[in-house]
Amino acid sequence: MHTPLMRVDKAGTSALAQSIGGKPLIDRLLAETHTCYLGDREHGHAMGFWLRPVPGLPAARGGFRQMEGGVVNSRMERQRVREGVVFFALFALTIPAANWLIGHAGTACVAPHGPCVIPVAPGVMAPSGVTMVGVALVLRDLVQRRLGTRLSALAILSGGAISALLAPAPLIIASVVAFLLSEFADLAVYTPLGRRRLIAAVIASSCAGLVVDSVLFLWLAFGSLEFLLGQIIGKAWMVLLSVPFVTWLRRRDARLGIRPA
Repeated sequence: MHTPLMRVDKAGTSALAQSIGGKPLIDRLLAETHTCYLGDREHGHAMGFWLRPVPGLPAARGGFRQMEGGVVNSRMERQRVREGVVFFALFALTIPAANWLIGHAGTACVAPHGPCVIPVAPGVMAPSGVTMVGVALVLRDLVQRRLGTRLSALAILSGGAISALLAPAPLIIASVVAFLLSEFADLAVYTPLGRRRLIAAVIASSCAGLVVDSVLFLWLAFGSLEFLLGQIIGKAWMVLLSVPFVTWLRRRDARLGIRPA
């Protein structure tokens, strides 16, 4: 049995209606429904129609006013921020993780300290660190969903600084430029789509970002796009593997009434 409103309070229920249909849906609910079963259609109020005081009415009216005034339920707000901080931290950790993987983990390593490679398709190899690039693109989208565009941009700039500190000296420029431009490309594609179509936004923005990252890094670092296919496939796998989690997150947000920042 699916009970999407069981653990959502009145403010969360009102916010969910607002997120689904905006002001037109709220106006229709106020005009065409009532809060008790006797159906008084003569005495309208700011919250709609009702006939007599009922036990849940003050809470319902308070929940509606919370939503109407733009005040998100404090518990959901704290949860949104907490999760945003977690996504921010994980996003930052993908950079040292990528550097560690490329030097220590793979089915074959060219030298004692890398680069180590993994198969990403039949006959196609890629540095193991590319998997973390795909993860980083998805996490950046989730940071924006939880904390907003400005903090998402701050996360990108912070990631660029970390990349500059950890990248091998000959690859600093290629690493930083590719990271910054690919993540901002991800942001540019995600922003107009994220509130209405989360799954499509994550896939489209991540694909744009991973292509930009692959092309820029290979061209700036080596002056060649010879290994472009492996880079793109390796990053795309991680984006696709993240889709079930993002789908679950979107459904849970709707169930709990957690709205994007």
